[in-house]
Amino acid sequence: LVPTKPSKTFEQTITLILPKVFIVILVLGVLWGLKVASDYGYFSDSLKIVLSYIGSLALFAIAYWMEKKQKGSMQVALMLYGGAFVVGILTTAAGAILYNVLGLYAALFIAFIYIGYGVAISYVKGTESLTALVVFTSFLLPYLLEYMDFNSLIIVAYVVLLFGVLQLVILKYQQKYALYVGTFLSVLALVITAVSAANDSIIYPVAISGVAAMFLVVMLKLFASLPAKHIAIHAGFIFSLLMYILLAVNIAVLLDQTAAFVSLSLLTAACVTVAFTAKKVEQRMLFDVTLSAALLTFLSMIFYFDTSYAMGMLLLFVTVTAGLLLANRLRMVFMQAVYSFLFA
Repeated sequence: LVPTKPSKTFEQTITLILPKVFIVILVLGVLWGLKVASDYGYFSDSLKIVLSYIGSLALFAIAYWMEKKQKGSMQVALMLYGGAFVVGILTTAAGAILYNVLGLYAALFIAFIYIGYGVAISYVKGTESLTALVVFTSFLLPYLLEYMDFNSLIIVAYVVLLFGVLQLVILKYQQKYALYVGTFLSVLALVITAVSAANDSIIYPVAISGVAAMFLVVMLKLFASLPAKHIAIHAGFIFSLLMYILLAVNIAVLLDQTAAFVSLSLLTAACVTVAFTAKKVEQRMLFDVTLSAALLTFLSMIFYFDTSYAMGMLLLFVTVTAGLLLANRLRMVFMQAVYSFLFA
């Protein structure tokens, strides 16, 4: 018999949650304190930035000391490592954009150092909450790049490369939720910068499809490790995320038929490939989800060559019906409620 993992007690759950709450309060407290001091004229903008960097280094030093001396909770130390990263990134963005204290290229250099630190600490420590924190903060950098008027290729290359590097951490420690967060934020960053640029570049939608392909390949590797009782929940997450990606591609193409054809073809091919690979390794639920997404993506591509109102309503009807049927198959109450509302 396979031994079952003992369920966490209420005290153990609180012990895991409190360090995360603590670091959020600490970071917000430091930022609020600096703002109050600035409002009363105690600190100049330059001094605020310097003090913030000192605070970031202090958080790292305290975390390192706690770990080496085995003082206090390891969870607290991990959150302090993450806090050092968050404070450093936010300070760099504020120094470059809000206060104009840092030169843009100096800020970019410092930001890359912090992101390298964040990825490294995630890889070494292997904690999903720390990885998710690093992912969330790292995807703020594309907005700095866009503010600096970098061309589309550099912004896209940064997002795709960062997402790809983070898969090393996610695969090593099987961090499924960090994968969901990373996929959501990387696609969001690409959509926002695509809309802001408004230059009809095919790079953005193709990059979104590339991120989706990486997500599907990694998810295929992780799917077998899911507990049986959670498979339906994750299948619902995957389908919803693929629909979000499909929406993002449709926004990013900016009604360009060529961009739509190329990016949606890539997304369809990725979904079909993973679907039949999943069937080969007997992951039936993943097969259902990805094949349904492939069908809807293909229909969306057809829409670009027939933009009539009737075709649009047909596409909406098929999408909602497929989502409702899949929700019923997975027995996902939330998905059933959402797609039933849309169907009505």
